[in-house]
Amino acid sequence: MRIKAQLIPQRTRGNITIVGSYRDRRTERELYLLTSGRKVVSVLDENDRVFQHNFESGYPLELSLDLDDFQDKAVVDFWKNHPLVNTEGYTNPNLVSEQFVFEIKEEKIRVEYETLISKLTCVSQVTAMNDQERKNLAFALGSDPRGMNSQEVYLSLIGLTLNGIAIAKRGMVSNFLSVRSAERIATVYANKAIHYKIIRQEGSVYKIGGRNCGTTIDSVISMVMSDNDLFENYIKPEVDKIDKDEFAQVETIGSAQLEIPKEILDILPVTSAREKKRVSKTTEE
Repeated sequence: MRIKAQLIPQRTRGNITIVGSYRDRRTERELYLLTSGRKVVSVLDENDRVFQHNFESGYPLELSLDLDDFQDKAVVDFWKNHPLVNTEGYTNPNLVSEQFVFEIKEEKIRVEYETLISKLTCVSQVTAMNDQERKNLAFALGSDPRGMNSQEVYLSLIGLTLNGIAIAKRGMVSNFLSVRSAERIATVYANKAIHYKIIRQEGSVYKIGGRNCGTTIDSVISMVMSDNDLFENYIKPEVDKIDKDEFAQVETIGSAQLEIPKEILDILPVTSAREKKRVSKTTEE
């Protein structure tokens, strides 16, 4: 497959030069791109010259390569692993400084497409939830939805331009939905207890009634899961009491209802038939 690629300098002013040689951390070998720009070697012969290119501001290096050709594929790998080059969607083990971007048109399209699908999948996951589940998710992601109506919570999670907290932390959303119920409950209650000042942060340490809960949210969640007596007899009833008071005030003021058009629901990539059925049922109610 023939591809078009660009090596784009990140400096916006002045000229910059890149040299085609470096030591690869994975293979522990010196790699050299010959002056033709089409062949990579690990040992230089006496007459070989190393590739060097001087960029003018605003003019990237244009490349046309065939991935079915062994030497061309080696050139692609060379640039993707160059210490000064970053490639979107690829982790460069040799990266020292991102002075250039290696952009493969086909790869860029693939990465952007997969990113869009992951965002739409997150939209479907949030859409499949009921109002209380969305509020719980907001807490689990470190937000505080108190005082928000249903529409505000949904917007804060999704965002007008797919830039909401759930979209930004969509990996966390998937993890939150995939863990067992007890851990999801502990995550929600731990975050609520912190927002409600039931568990307070003193310096870098979270504490409840003088008891050390650790220095991270994860440590607080672990404590909530491991100490059932503390959870059932103190944290849960205190959180539930504040929940009741807080969200009752929102309902009293008048909560804007969340109504998602059926046309939108039909095209969202809901992750399972069961979820899709549940979304439809939720909107009908």
